[in-house]
Amino acid sequence: MDDRSVLARNDTYEAVAIVSGGYKIVQPREFHGNLMDRYGYTLETAEALNHGRKVWTLARIGKTRAAAGVENDKIAAYVLLATSCDKTLATTLAFTSIRVV
Repeated sequence: MDDRSVLARNDTYEAVAIVSGGYKIVQPREFHGNLMDRYGYTLETAEALNHGRKVWTLARIGKTRAAAGVENDKIAAYVLLATSCDKTLATTLAFTSIRVV
């Protein structure tokens, strides 16, 4: 198929997906790094799943709140960013919180 290409990892050369001619490669560093730089978020966790087909990160926003008025019980705000290169996951940005109990 002339209008298709194989998207492959550059370290193992494993095929990840077949993409159309209009597909634009976006590196995870570009996708996530711009948000980190622009808003000053701190990257805490990053992972690639399914041999690199899906990528997600969790970044700390830098804001905390006391839970139910208990000053030493903190809830921290985070942003979850996820995307895939095989069209199984839409690019997603979601705010979430973490509370250590």
